Amino acid sequence: MVRRAVFTSAVALVLCFTSHASRAAHAAPPPVDPLLLRPAAEKGPTPVAVGLEYADFQAIHEEVENFSAMGHLHVTWNDPRLAFDPATEGTRSKPVRKEDIWTPDVQIMNSPTVDRVLQETCRIAPDGTVRVTTRFSLELNTPMDFRLFPFDRQLLRFTVEPLNASLDEIVLLQDEEHCGVGADAFLSDWDFGELRVEQRAGRLLKTEVNFSRLTFSLEIRRRANFFVHNILVPTLLFVVLSWVVFWVSIEDISTMLGVTITVLLTIEAFGVAVDSSLPKIPYPTLMFHIQRSAFIAILLNAFENTLVYHLSRSGQGERALRIRGRTRWAMPMLFVAVLTGHVAWILR
Repeated sequence: MVRRAVFTSAVALVLCFTSHASRAAHAAPPPVDPLLLRPAAEKGPTPVAVGLEYADFQAIHEEVENFSAMGHLHVTWNDPRLAFDPATEGTRSKPVRKEDIWTPDVQIMNSPTVDRVLQETCRIAPDGTVRVTTRFSLELNTPMDFRLFPFDRQLLRFTVEPLNASLDEIVLLQDEEHCGVGADAFLSDWDFGELRVEQRAGRLLKTEVNFSRLTFSLEIRRRANFFVHNILVPTLLFVVLSWVVFWVSIEDISTMLGVTITVLLTIEAFGVAVDSSLPKIPYPTLMFHIQRSAFIAILLNAFENTLVYHLSRSGQGERALRIRGRTRWAMPMLFVAVLTGHVAWILR
């Protein structure tokens, strides 16, 4: 009897526990705070305005094609549920925690250091307009093209997207009022151009989900004066100096080769000396083409000097003079044509 009573009690406890577990499993989930849901979701996607204000720039990193910048990112949308009476509240702008309301969660997509956010504020206007302002100091990746160096222009790109939200939920727009470059912004060796904004749709890999994307592109132009005055002009003057041998007697081989080889060694040493001022990139630039063309032009002078001297010493003086008369003008014209060809090829 005792064993039967114990067994019956155990079975009753198990059935009771199972019943309570089943009720808990089928119990309704706790209600979600409506303020955490997207506002007016039934009316379509929520427009979110994004503004970018650059405060300053630290550097352009040409080797890895990125740049360092500081500024403010503004994200603005309207949530009528958060509207308030300024007379009652005693203020026309009140702070709110992002954790307490719905936010579009706009992310910076081309920064490897996106976690370096210095400060973030979230405030509400009386009509329910919410603005999140993020102060950042970031490195941002952007494709660069230095083929026209030192006359190149670059686009500094800043791309934002909403995290885990399709075009049916969020549409990003430009906040024209909060876009631009600060008056105190400075970037050594570069001048600022126009800040343009491109709005387009993106797509997640291996999915059919489209999302909204904004790309802010700031054009910058390199200040080429330093490179023109200190590298290009001396290089071209070395080439012009090497052409004086075309007016030296074809019998004076020591003077011709002496001048040519001296200029040749000088321009090569000059190129090594200024190498630290050039961008370290894996493809040739306009500056590189000019320097190599100058070196080859002077080297051709040495071949011409040797040829006309050999002809004059072998009794073909008239032929040597005819060659000298042609190369005197052909060499400069060829050099200019080669430089023009390089520029045309780069600009193609």
